[in-house]
Amino acid sequence: MHYSKPYQKRLLTGAVMSWMACSWYLLGGLAPVQAEGSVFVTADRAQEEAKYNSQQVQIITKKDIEQKQAKSVEDIVFTQAGVSRTVDSMGRVGVSIRGAEPRHTLILVDGQPVMGEFAKYQGQGDELQRLGTENVERIEIIQGAASAKYGSDAIGGVINVITNKPNKNANIRINGESIRSRGDQGLFPYSNFFMRADSGQQGKLRVNIHGSKRDIVPVYAARERKEVPFGNATVNEQFPKNSLRYYGTNSNLGLSAIYDVNQNNSFTFTTDRYNEDLERFVKRTNSEDEPQVHYKRDLDRNKSNLSYAGQDEKSNWKVELNYTRTKEDDVTLTSEYGRSNYEGKNTLNYVDNVDHKQWSFNITGDTQANDNHLLSYGFGYTTESGEGSRLKSAPHTWVRNIDPWDYDKSLAVKHGKPDSTIYRHSFKENGEGVLRWDKEKEWYGYDGSDKTSVPEFTYEDFKNYLDPEAGLDPAAFHGLVYNSGYTPNNMESRNPEALKRFKAFNDKLNEIPYNKELIAKYGPGHQGTETIDGVKPPVINKDYLALFYYMEDPSFKIVRPQFNGGHFKDEYNKRINQQTMGSARLRKQHFFLQDTWQINKDTLLQPIVRLDHSDLFGSHMTFNMGVTHNVGGNAHRRLKANVGTSYTEPGMGELYYNWEMFGPTVTNVAPLSGGRARLGWYWIGNPTLKPETSKNIDISFEGENKNTYMKLTAFRNQIRNYMTIANTGHLMDFYPYLDESTYFGATKYAHAPDMLYTFRNIGKARVNGVELEVKQRLNDHAKLKVGYTYLDAVNKTNPDMPKRLLDKPMHKLDLGLELEDKVSGWSGNIWTDYYYGMLDSNSVAGGGNYITSQVDPANNDKSIITYEFNTKKTADMYKKKTYGIWNMIVQKKIDKDSLVYFGMNNLFNHRDDDRALQGRQFRFGMN
Repeated sequence: MHYSKPYQKRLLTGAVMSWMACSWYLLGGLAPVQAEGSVFVTADRAQEEAKYNSQQVQIITKKDIEQKQAKSVEDIVFTQAGVSRTVDSMGRVGVSIRGAEPRHTLILVDGQPVMGEFAKYQGQGDELQRLGTENVERIEIIQGAASAKYGSDAIGGVINVITNKPNKNANIRINGESIRSRGDQGLFPYSNFFMRADSGQQGKLRVNIHGSKRDIVPVYAARERKEVPFGNATVNEQFPKNSLRYYGTNSNLGLSAIYDVNQNNSFTFTTDRYNEDLERFVKRTNSEDEPQVHYKRDLDRNKSNLSYAGQDEKSNWKVELNYTRTKEDDVTLTSEYGRSNYEGKNTLNYVDNVDHKQWSFNITGDTQANDNHLLSYGFGYTTESGEGSRLKSAPHTWVRNIDPWDYDKSLAVKHGKPDSTIYRHSFKENGEGVLRWDKEKEWYGYDGSDKTSVPEFTYEDFKNYLDPEAGLDPAAFHGLVYNSGYTPNNMESRNPEALKRFKAFNDKLNEIPYNKELIAKYGPGHQGTETIDGVKPPVINKDYLALFYYMEDPSFKIVRPQFNGGHFKDEYNKRINQQTMGSARLRKQHFFLQDTWQINKDTLLQPIVRLDHSDLFGSHMTFNMGVTHNVGGNAHRRLKANVGTSYTEPGMGELYYNWEMFGPTVTNVAPLSGGRARLGWYWIGNPTLKPETSKNIDISFEGENKNTYMKLTAFRNQIRNYMTIANTGHLMDFYPYLDESTYFGATKYAHAPDMLYTFRNIGKARVNGVELEVKQRLNDHAKLKVGYTYLDAVNKTNPDMPKRLLDKPMHKLDLGLELEDKVSGWSGNIWTDYYYGMLDSNSVAGGGNYITSQVDPANNDKSIITYEFNTKKTADMYKKKTYGIWNMIVQKKIDKDSLVYFGMNNLFNHRDDDRALQGRQFRFGMN
């Protein structure tokens, strides 16, 4: 095979431009090719050029999207070989390419990274759902390490969503769809709408506007709520169904414009506004004591792009300025059984207002150095900033006050105030460097200096021995201290050692000038006429100052002694309905250089090197060496190979998190004696995290003839500094006074602590695999597509996790059959994706962490608290899943621009709550 020099230039330019813009196409089984001995007309120039790109790229075309009537990227990407669906514990769906983690997949829109959540660990959860497809030209899936071109986060691969550009011909497009499942009410219970209008070429300008509104259908749990002793069957009637994923509505409105200065130069401007209003309900048991949790998420995202593109005889270039801002409001409420909206039923448990921004400036270009070398180059600058209450450990923090009524209008009212657990905790490190709640500061004003101290007689002692509300003897007050015969429940009789500490603390309080003045003003014979709400305060006695110090009843307000310069819980009370907000900023620069070198008529070499610099992680260099060779000089038989490196940086969340992700959950209650609860999850960031790095190698053979396309790839990916969730072995306890020293500890299960988790670079992973893809034309009306992936994904070093990596199917099979009769206008598709031998991360059994508390049967003044920790997880603790989801659609063309369709998702109604799988759905629509 021999090309003329002008064609070589066009070939090199096309190959690199397709690499630059990620505009690669798989050679479909029906795509004709050009080679010795056979000449076919090419359907798509990019498909021809893609033959010479060394990395494997899958293309989901606009036609593929329309044939399945996919409404989001999530609806279609998992039909591709080597692309797997993942689900985290909150039901957020991520994408894994070639067995890499979801955080190792870089998601782009028109070549620009999608700005997702602060944390990267679980990948950009639900981002594929947010990306609608009705304004998409194609979706490109680059498989294998691609950091040498795209920078961080491309260890597994890249998904690039290419949107439609303004058309030169004026037109209007309207799509509508209705979705329903069994049991749904109404004619159109859920719907999707899309509209696009193109101005056509108006002089040098063409513009389009587009908008959509989509209903995110709830994925209800198939499992019933767990029945527990003393449960109540009416719980299921009062509370909504459990939802496995967030649901609600999303919408977007966008504009795109191109101004052609002349034949070689143009300006492009795009802007897009996206909004979602979603919620989720969770209540796991039928216990009246377990509240229902209501999660709400309201997200707004604005994106803008301004670019200039130009070219001359030897070079082309592009300059881009991008801006993205996401504002996300997250609210968590709990609702107790028996409450109604009328009286106020909710408690505000969590709020977070995220403000996440990113600016980027990029310049890229290509220059034809000579007949055999095409140089590609580029550099860019990115600044990313974010703020929110999750980032309490960020470099910059401040305090904000909240009004609970701003977040929910159905809050219960307690003591005249809306029911809220929002609180600004203060933290300090213990002797092992682990954060814990600094209650001594908030309760007693202790700052760790010699000028302050912790009381000898603590609040825990008070609650156990002297609290009049404890039910010991409400009529007794002073009589609870000494053995005066007033009540047998006095502290002197119960614990003489506690009485000694009481006296020691009492003596300290008597030495404080403020307290001396208090006794002189309100002591015996000096009560005076001052009242609180018409009631005279109690008479204070110097022998009981320690008792008065802890009294929080409003009637004691003006007679409470001071210690360490303040009253008990002065600092604590200031922090109610306050939050610590944190903010951080990342600055990055990069430069890359690539040479597309045509060594001879059959071999193309593509070396590329990239240097990234971050103000947090320093400099990082990655490379890739790719080669494409026509076997035996036949352009229909190609051998491809790549050797390269890649990396993924931690996100702001992994660095600066300080928040409770899940609170504890009551699982069982034993009236009058205690109960059991699952411990919560509290996250602490790790600012010393390092980027994950990988070495990747793959080799593939692909070829085609008139009716068949086949690709076989073997790959290996070794990852170091593997980021792993790490249990610190410590608890975050916000009720430390509920311990075994008092009988109040029996209620510890209702105020259980959180397990304290962080992130660490403690692991190595290795993924070997084989991928096969075949496309076959069966006849003039039928086409078959088969994809198969084998994964050997191994945890190399983490002893607390199974040897096999979780959520990685050992085998994945993708099948699709396309039928079309162009004469009658009827067409149809049926497709399925099978997952074999996958350890499901959400199905762990026997691995929970629990607390059980009860009154000590041998001593009613004490309690027994036991913890069940299971931090080491083995493969037999996870369910090994094998399942497949079948889908079908039938379409009928009305004319060349219109069609109607009927489809069924999850044809056989396979349900799996661990995988957050939607049940059978019926779809009706018209384009």
